[in-house]
Amino acid sequence: MVNKLQQKKKGSTSILIVIMMVVLMVLGLAIMTTALSNKSLSDKKIDWKTDYYALESKANQVIAQIMTEIDAINQKQLSRAAGFAKIETLLSEATSSYQMPSFAGDEIAQLSMTISSQDGTKNLAIRLQVIGADQVAELKLKILEYKQWQ
Repeated sequence: MVNKLQQKKKGSTSILIVIMMVVLMVLGLAIMTTALSNKSLSDKKIDWKTDYYALESKANQVIAQIMTEIDAINQKQLSRAAGFAKIETLLSEATSSYQMPSFAGDEIAQLSMTISSQDGTKNLAIRLQVIGADQVAELKLKILEYKQWQ
């Protein structure tokens, strides 16, 4: 009788080891999948940040050039018409799209520009406000909105 009981329990450890191995393999695969997806997401985040800061750098250069032109207008080195024409030329060359009003006697005018990445998949939209665009007041530039999207 004792021999029969020992014979029935003889393969139970093998089954437990096989089940344990399957559980460990499934757990290992889950950990590996999670690690790979985390790496993929971190690579995308690095690419996104690199593109964003490149766009922001380009936008800051354009804004600095606009501010230089506004300073030239304020210091009477350029007429308002010539200064705004230079700003429009700058926007047309440096941005993928822009909107610029005529500045015909308005005290406040808004500029909108969109700067795109090399591949055109990422954009940075900026809205600027020129205060004092009438013929008498000194011009000031104010950034109203930075909007980034993919």
